[in-house]
Amino acid sequence: MTILDIVPLDRRLVSDLARIAHNHNVFPIYLSFHTGPAAVHPVAAPFESLVAECRGYLDAMTDEEIVNAAATLPEWYRRHDLSPPLFPRDPILDRLARSIVEWAVAAEQIDFCAIVRNDTETSVLLERLPEIRECLDDDGLLVLDDRFQLHDGGIFYRDFVLHYHHLLRRGYMSNPNFDFLGAFAQYVRASAAANKFRIAIDHSRIMERRWFQNLVEMDTWRGPPFDASALDDPAAVGLTVVGRNQDSLFRLTNSLLFTDFLWTFRDGIKTFQAEEVSDVGYLFGSYNLNRYVHAERDIARGVLRHFDGAVKVYRKEDYAARVSTHLPEVPRSFAKPKLFRIDGNVAVDGWIDLVSLFEGQRDGDRVLQSCRVSEDVRTPSEGFCSMETRTRHRIDQEADRRAGKGKAGTGKRESPDRRGVLGGFCSKGLTLPVERGGVCVT
Repeated sequence: MTILDIVPLDRRLVSDLARIAHNHNVFPIYLSFHTGPAAVHPVAAPFESLVAECRGYLDAMTDEEIVNAAATLPEWYRRHDLSPPLFPRDPILDRLARSIVEWAVAAEQIDFCAIVRNDTETSVLLERLPEIRECLDDDGLLVLDDRFQLHDGGIFYRDFVLHYHHLLRRGYMSNPNFDFLGAFAQYVRASAAANKFRIAIDHSRIMERRWFQNLVEMDTWRGPPFDASALDDPAAVGLTVVGRNQDSLFRLTNSLLFTDFLWTFRDGIKTFQAEEVSDVGYLFGSYNLNRYVHAERDIARGVLRHFDGAVKVYRKEDYAARVSTHLPEVPRSFAKPKLFRIDGNVAVDGWIDLVSLFEGQRDGDRVLQSCRVSEDVRTPSEGFCSMETRTRHRIDQEADRRAGKGKAGTGKRESPDRRGVLGGFCSKGLTLPVERGGVCVT
C-alpha cells in the first residue's frame, strides 16, 4: 500500500493538473515553485486545490499513521525525515501535502505508445493551430521558415510555443535537450539561406507564449578538434564499434552498451550512420529506444548534402536480436520517428556539434567531437573515462580498388583496451584513438 492508497485524491483533478503541467513543461517536483498568494500560473489553482484536499486527509490521521504513510513516498519527494510527535504540525503537514500531490502527478503514466505515434489526428496543437498541418512534411516534420522562431526550449509561433518532440528530451523523460536544440536553433539562424531545416514537434501539448521560461544549464566538454582530412577519401570506410566500460558512472542515467559507427561509399556519395545501442533492460514502456543519425557526403563537391536524426524504436520482445548485431546487418526497428532533418550544404563543424549533442544528450556518454586517424596513442586528459572498445573495419572491393589494393581487405578485431585513449587497428593498419567514454567518427 502506498500513500496514494491512504490519501485517495480525486483522480480526475490529478489528471487535469498533470495535463496542465505537461502543456507548460512544469515537472511535478517543481509545482510548488509556481504557487503562492500572488501566483497566476495555470498550475497554481488546481495544485492548491489538491493540496487542500490532501491536507484534509492528513489532519484526520494520527502522527504515527502519517509517518508510516510518508515512508512510502519515493526518496526525492520526501523533503524531511519524519518521526512522531510531529511538531509544529501545521507546517509539517503542509509540506507533506505538497509532496504527496507532486508525487500523485508524477505517478500519472507516460504512454510511450502515444509518444512514438505522435498522432496528428488527435493533435492538441493542430486543434488550436490547424494551419500548422500545411507546414508538415511526409515524415511529420515541421518545415521551418521565417514564421517560426527557434529557442532551445521551444518554437515561437504567433502567441504560442510549440514544444519539440518528446523524444528530443534528455533521457526521453526530462527537459528538452537544450544543448542540441540550442545548437540546432543557432545553426538555423546562421545558415537558413543555404539549407532547408525541419524538426519534429510534440502534438500532445501547446503553451501560450507568455508562460515560456528560459532555463540555463552549463557544462564543459573537452577533446581535440575533429580532423576532416579523410572525409572525402572513398577508401576511408568501414564499421567502428565502441563499447562502454561496464563500471562507467554514466550507467546511472543511461544504460548504453555500445555505439555503432558506419561509413560506406557508393556512386560518389559517402554515407554515415551511427546508432547508440542500449541495454535490453533499459525500457520505456514496452520499448527499447536507440538514437540514430544519418548523413550523406558528396565527395566530388566536398559537401555534406543531407543530415537527419531519429530514434529507432524496438519492441522489447525483438530487441535481443539488435544487441547481438552491428550495422549494417541489423534487424528492422518497429518504428523510426524522424526528429530533425537538414538538406543543402551542412558545415562540418556544425554537423560534428549536432551529432555529438544529439547522440550524447547529456544523460550518457557524449559522442566525441574528435577522431583523427593516426599512428600514435595519446595519453588521456585528466578526468577522461577509461573504456573498452573493439574496432572492426570492413573495406569493400570498390574502396580497396581505389586504394590500389585489388581484393577487399579482411579487417581485424582487436581485444578490449583499457588505456582511456584506445587504439584499434583496422585493415589499413591505422590507429583510431578514442577518448572520454565517447566514440570516434572516422
